[in-house]
Amino acid sequence: MKSLAILGLALVSLSQAQSLRPSLTTTAIVGARIQVSPTQVIEKGSVLMRGGRIIAVGESVVVPPGAIVTDGKGLTVYAGFIDAFTTKGLGSVKLPRHTDVPSISEDVVTQMRVAYPEQTGLGAAQLYDPDNDQWKNLRAGGFTAALVAPSGSFINGPAAVFNTSGKAGASALLQDRTALFADIFGPGSRYGGEYPGTALGRYAGLRQALLDSNWMAEASQADSGERPAQDPFIGSLANSISQGMPLVFSAGDISNIQHTIRLAKELGAPALLVDAGQGYKNPGILKGASVILKLAFGKEPIPTAVQPPGGAAKPAEAAPVPENPDEDPLPIKQDAERNFVDLVRNPSVLAKQGIPFAFSADGVPGTDEFFKNLRRAVKEGLSQEDAIAGLTTNAASLLKLKGLGRIEAGAIANLTVWNGSLFDDKSSAAFVYIDGIKLDPKKKRLGAPLQFDFDEE
Repeated sequence: MKSLAILGLALVSLSQAQSLRPSLTTTAIVGARIQVSPTQVIEKGSVLMRGGRIIAVGESVVVPPGAIVTDGKGLTVYAGFIDAFTTKGLGSVKLPRHTDVPSISEDVVTQMRVAYPEQTGLGAAQLYDPDNDQWKNLRAGGFTAALVAPSGSFINGPAAVFNTSGKAGASALLQDRTALFADIFGPGSRYGGEYPGTALGRYAGLRQALLDSNWMAEASQADSGERPAQDPFIGSLANSISQGMPLVFSAGDISNIQHTIRLAKELGAPALLVDAGQGYKNPGILKGASVILKLAFGKEPIPTAVQPPGGAAKPAEAAPVPENPDEDPLPIKQDAERNFVDLVRNPSVLAKQGIPFAFSADGVPGTDEFFKNLRRAVKEGLSQEDAIAGLTTNAASLLKLKGLGRIEAGAIANLTVWNGSLFDDKSSAAFVYIDGIKLDPKKKRLGAPLQFDFDEE
């Protein structure tokens, strides 16, 4: 009898164990202003999330019992902001020599590979460091995802898009093999740099690397001839190009922008142009390009306008240019002021020319400075709709990210929640949702507890 009782208890325990399974966490933010898309707003509504997806959004969403609810009074909810380019957030790795390189005196391309050796094909997905402070800083500033590119060479391993959750790589990775960063205009490429480290040498190195990748792909399939050395970087590059992976170029001044556009057309590869700070000088050349604007405006020059006693400030009159400009710094100062204003107005100029763009926070001291610069660009003519698009829909489109950029049913539950409006000077990010889990930088414990469901189906 005792044995039967024990057996019965064991069967009950087994039955419960089979039904013990993680339950999808349901979260909601209610009563908030919801920026569904750059042009659509719900003044007071709710967003319901479950299992990392948005399942409902609107004015009359029914929140089920047991959901983790956040009061949205005084808050604005945006689709999760995307930093469309950064080189931070990755670890470094020292690898042994992987190719036999002949004497650097033999040819220019060999010199290029010695001076700036390529990565061995390791991409951001392999180098991702969840403990890097970059993720915490981006998250606290309101960013929920970022394209991260390896750096350190003139051609680098594949970039990838991650959530900013700081979780382990498999959980944080949104999209691998998104682009390849070709650092043509990096340190040493101008003003005293030595060939082949100059931009011209890097152009040659990039062209040769692409030729090598095509040759190795063909030679590896051949039935005769010498077996090609299996250079992991060249093999990775060949696969990347054949898959249509875009090349990322960073170019700020107009001459470099023009060179980059021509190079991309010559190579026949899709390209993402990062920075484009002087695009306003020739916006037509950017027609059809994929542009990721940096908002690294730098320090604003002190205005030359004089504040008269008891009156409003009057703009300084144009000073005559002296025969020796070194004798009078005023024209130089005024030129710096004009350049700064043009840089701030650049997003507005490109938007009015119908050129879509995303934003990069790269090169800005912090996210507070980034959003300060974004507001300054809005004051100089950029529409709020275009500003929001640069952080959401445009970024998702340029990086080919599915399920991001809009607040709609079925989308990934990445949300940026703001105190007031993004465009209020004193406003700031309140918290974010990543995969439907609330991450609040002001609280030590982040996220929602794992729920279990004991009910049988």
